[in-house]
Amino acid sequence: MATHSDLEELKSLRATAQRSYTKNLLTSEIEKIEAEFHRRAAQPQDAPVAPRLVAAPSRTRTKIDLYGWGQSDRFLNLYISDKLKDLKGANLPAENVTSTFTARSCLLEIKDLNGRDYFFTLPNLCEEIVSEECNHKVKSDSVVLNLRKKKAKEWVCVTATEKALKEKKKQEEDEETEKSLKSDDPQAPLMGLMKKMYSEGDDDMKRTISKAWFESQQKKNDMGADAHMGMLG
Repeated sequence: MATHSDLEELKSLRATAQRSYTKNLLTSEIEKIEAEFHRRAAQPQDAPVAPRLVAAPSRTRTKIDLYGWGQSDRFLNLYISDKLKDLKGANLPAENVTSTFTARSCLLEIKDLNGRDYFFTLPNLCEEIVSEECNHKVKSDSVVLNLRKKKAKEWVCVTATEKALKEKKKQEEDEETEKSLKSDDPQAPLMGLMKKMYSEGDDDMKRTISKAWFESQQKKNDMGADAHMGMLG
C-alpha cells in the first residue's frame, strides 16, 4: 500500500522526467495512488472499541435487629451478635467493619462477611452521646458498640421510642392511682397502689403481690361463705 511519501517521490520524479512517455507513466501511477487515498478517506472510520466493564457481583445486605445492652456511668454498651456467628475465623480486614456515630444515633456496617453485608442502626437514642469518643470492638462472634454518654447518668432504656412508651405507661398508671384515691370504694386506693407496685416491681415483688392478692381474695371468699352459712342457720 502506497504512502504519502511514495506519492511525493513520484511527483518529484515526474517533475524531473524528460520524456513524455515516462511522464505519462508517472502521472498515471500518481492518479491511481491519489484515487486510493480519496477512497480510503471517504470510508467511515471504525469506532474504537470501549473496554468491557464487568460489574462486580452485588452482595446481599442484611439488617440486624436484635441486640443486648449494658451500661456504666460513662458508657452505654451495645452487644450485636445476631447473624454474626461467622465472624469467628473470617479474618475480615479492619476496614470491612465500620461504625458511625452522631449525637443521637449509631450505625454499624460489616462488609463481605462470607459474601454478605450486614448493618445495625439505632437512629433515635433516648439520650445524647459524644460521637467522637464512641467506638466499636470486634470479637470472635460479635461486635460491641461503646457509646460515650454525654451526661454520666443511668439510662432507663436505649431508644427514644422506648422512653416515650415508658413515660406514657407511667402517666396512665399515675392517673389510675389518682382516680382510685378519689373513689368512694375504700379498697380502691390500696388496689391502685398494688397495681402500681406490681407494674414497677421486679419478679420477686410481683410474686409477693400476686400471693398477697390471692390470699386476700381467698379470705374474702371464706368470709362470704361463713356469712351465708350463718344466714341459713
